[in-house]
Amino acid sequence: MTGLPKAAFAELLPASFLVMGRISSGQEYRYECLTIDSDGDEALLLAELFDLNADFVIGIFEPREREASIRERILDFADQIISAWMKGDLATFAKNNAVMPSTLELATRAREVFLRRYGLTKTDPFELESPGDALREISRIIEWELFRDHQHRERAVELVRMVLGDRKVTITASEIIRKLVEALPQVDRMMLSASQQRKSRAGYSYEHHIEAMLSDGEIPFEKQVIVEARKRPDFVLPSLFFVDGKSPESRTGLILSAKTTLRERWKQVEREKGKRRLFLTTVDENIASSSIDDMASFGVYLVIPESLRESKATEYKHHENVVSFREFCTDVVRPNLDIWRAHI
Repeated sequence: MTGLPKAAFAELLPASFLVMGRISSGQEYRYECLTIDSDGDEALLLAELFDLNADFVIGIFEPREREASIRERILDFADQIISAWMKGDLATFAKNNAVMPSTLELATRAREVFLRRYGLTKTDPFELESPGDALREISRIIEWELFRDHQHRERAVELVRMVLGDRKVTITASEIIRKLVEALPQVDRMMLSASQQRKSRAGYSYEHHIEAMLSDGEIPFEKQVIVEARKRPDFVLPSLFFVDGKSPESRTGLILSAKTTLRERWKQVEREKGKRRLFLTTVDENIASSSIDDMASFGVYLVIPESLRESKATEYKHHENVVSFREFCTDVVRPNLDIWRAHI
């Protein structure tokens, strides 16, 4: 962009943000710009603040309108909490309305939403036009929305119970303020827990969706089997016994690892490889070209959503070790299915 120094963009990873804000000063306005690296926590905060989904490219936002929308959702649930507390039923209300589902249950719900949305019965990668994009939509958009709604509910009830307890009591405004101040350390721990919950959920969830897609496509695999030195790759196709066999056919087997985000964690996957073929699937759009080259030097192939393969916001183009999920299924998996099925 004209007027901004190149240094402002030099160290940014792909899919980073350029944020422009209008600030009023009396009768005049001034504009300020800043960049937010896609690899930082600030990018997660920005996405949550403005409800940016995985397909976001550009938009204009009015913060007050956004705040009003969030406030409306929160206050609607707050009315339900107040009603339950007044009745002395907050503990029961929390159990029925504010318990975070397990990762597996939440992943299953997200796939059900996806299937209903497109009139499908299963996530067969050979039948889907863009199976990688489907994985990205299910995990990064649909499930994220479900998770965020559940987490808001869970934390809201937790805060009320922390300050007021489960049953209606007579309490003054000064006592409420005192209890809030006293609860600050607990609130800090609660918010830290929420952040950690968001990060840990994503990885397990993505594995669930990969597993479902492999099963729906009748692709034989073993999950979390122990290879040498107690390493556990996410998936081995079709089986560890086959992949480590001595026959020429065993060379067609492979390891498939799943990571929603990579950063430097792909090096953990590289250690699982040994002499086996290793494919690493991800929905991460902020991988630098130099990192992709590093993976290629270790014989690691990247499997990504179809839309990211050619996106101008990513650096996946022109790398021989990058394939779309559809290419992985049609060019790598399908030609070997008969051999795999015959040996399991």
